[in-house]
Formats: sequence, C-alpha cells, structure tokens
Amino acid sequence: MDNSFVELIKDIKKDDSINNLEKNYQKCVSYLKDLDKRKSNDKLFLMNSVVKEKSLVLLKLLYLQMFGKKIDKEYNFSVIQLLTCNKYFLKRRGFFFLNSISDNDDIIFLSINLFKKELYKDSINSIDQNTKGTVLSSLSNIGTKIIKENINIFKNMNTINTNNVNTTNTNNVNTINTNNMNTINTNNMNKHNQHK
Repeated sequence: MDNSFVELIKDIKKDDSINNLEKNYQKCVSYLKDLDKRKSNDKLFLMNSVVKEKSLVLLKLLYLQMFGKKIDKEYNFSVIQLLTCNKYFLKRRGFFFLNSISDNDDIIFLSINLFKKELYKDSINSIDQNTKGTVLSSLSNIGTKIIKENINIFKNMNTINTNNVNTTNTNNVNTINTNNMNTINTNNMNKHNQHK
C-alpha cells in the first residue's frame, strides 16, 4: 500500500469529511482483497510480507473505525494469521485488533487454542513473556465483555423474578386487605347490632 499509517492520520486530520473517510476505507478494503489475490496467484509470495502488510491495513481499518466505519467480519479472520506469527509485533497488532473490534465473537472461539498455546509455552525468552502478558490482557478484555453479557442476562432474569414476586406480594396484600376489611366490617356490624 502506498500510504503509511502516519500518512493516513495526516490525511484525515487535513480532511475528515465523510467522502475522504470513505475513500481511505475503500483503499484499505481493496488492498486487502488484492493481497489475497496475489497470495493465491503467486507461488513464491512470501507469507511474512503478506501478514506484515495485512497488519498495517488492519491498523488503518481500526483507525477508520473510530470515525464510524464498520469493519466487515470477513477481515476478522486476518487476525488469526497475525496471532499465529512468530514475530511479536505482528502478534501484538493481532491482539490489539482482537480487543478493539466490536463484532469479534467468531474470532474469540477460534483463538482460544492459540491463547492456551501461548500461555503454556515453557520459555525464558522475554518476547514469550511479553506475549503471555498480551494474551492475559486480551483474555481480561474478552472476559469482561462475556461477563457483562451474562450479567445482563441475570439482571433480566432477576427483573422477571422480581416482577413475579411483586405481583405475588401485591396479590397477597390485596387478599390480606380484603380479609381485614371483611373482618372490620363484620366487627362493625356486630357492634351496630349490639347497640340496637
């Protein structure tokens, strides 16, 4: 791709109109498609260069997402390529993308085994330690989202249960009040009859 990430930021700072955002978004999308075509046509195409270029384009898409552009699910699977790389900076970009996109449920399930693999590596290498820290950070971000969704389910269940309890309590109070009123009316009638 002819532009670097910094040039994209400068271009959007100069002109943040919807047309310019759309133009930059279309450039990124078409470049990703072009990379996939080149990879399938060229047998000598180096995988590392593709992944490096894809990671840069994905960073650009994330930046454009902050301006309201939606990232299609089809580009989410490029993250798996980044997470399986040996180079730390590419993995870090993959984890960043994984944490930043809003619609990442499909990738989460695919990346669970990658998380396990990274966490159970026996190595003293500092890069592996950094990767483990990045994995744990991603797990905390993903876990928070999943817990939040489950808590909302529990809140809805509690609301339903609370409504049922309130309805039952209201019915019981009405029954008690009706019984009390009947008792009071009966007592009053008895007193009235005694005075006669």
